[in-house]
Amino acid sequence: MWTFAVDLPTLILEIPLFRNWRRAKNRGTGMKRPGLTSELGYLRNYDPERYARPNVRVEVAVFTIFDGALHVLLRKRQSLPFLGAWSLAGGFVDMERDFNLEGAARRAVTEKCGLRPTYIEQLFTAGDAGRDPRYWTVSCLYMALSPDSVLPPPAANVAPLRWIRVQDGGIDGALAFDHAEILAKACGRLRERALTTSSPLFLLPEVFSLGDAQVVYEIVLGQRLDAKSFRRRMLSANVVEETGAFRDSGRRPAKLYRLVNRENPHLFLRAIEGVG
Repeated sequence: MWTFAVDLPTLILEIPLFRNWRRAKNRGTGMKRPGLTSELGYLRNYDPERYARPNVRVEVAVFTIFDGALHVLLRKRQSLPFLGAWSLAGGFVDMERDFNLEGAARRAVTEKCGLRPTYIEQLFTAGDAGRDPRYWTVSCLYMALSPDSVLPPPAANVAPLRWIRVQDGGIDGALAFDHAEILAKACGRLRERALTTSSPLFLLPEVFSLGDAQVVYEIVLGQRLDAKSFRRRMLSANVVEETGAFRDSGRRPAKLYRLVNRENPHLFLRAIEGVG
């Protein structure tokens, strides 16, 4: 009697169906593995390490207004690269903690800067092989508005923070990485939003006068506005509502208002007239 030693795995792979799959796999044609044609089977066996992945970050231009000027929040880098240089707030996306990109942006500003922005808006996405010397990096860029210019006290484990005055879409000095370009685009977006929306009102405290609101718009737009037209614009669109309180301004008491919607800005039907 003849006996044979059979290698079962080898025998299975010689079955035509499996043999064709093995050859296709070796050629890189993407032929599906038998038994994994369903969506669930595919996802269970998907290998996320199959393709190289870039670093993913969020960068946030946090704006506030004080001393009659627009300011942006900067952090002094405590590590390489660009050790000692100033940069925008931001950080790497944490897939264990961040449910989405906006959550990552808010977490970065809260943890690293001690601020909770009133409003945050996604601007654009930047990514190429040269913008970060460490690795191929994709950054989702945000603009955040905060009425609070008071920074937390310095801590040993927190990088130094500073509000820097913004002029002509930039600051006096260099920034790390491509953050000067990001800041310029964020300033441009803020000005665009001032022309057509109520976004600049998120730079104000919870209660404010219409005079306060006009000053904020004038700072963002860089020019004076007609007081009567501005007041009519705000009131006719029901963007603000009276609080019933007044502020003693030394002359006529100023009526105080608050935002009707503190979650989303109002989109006006037309842009502010007379703005160059």
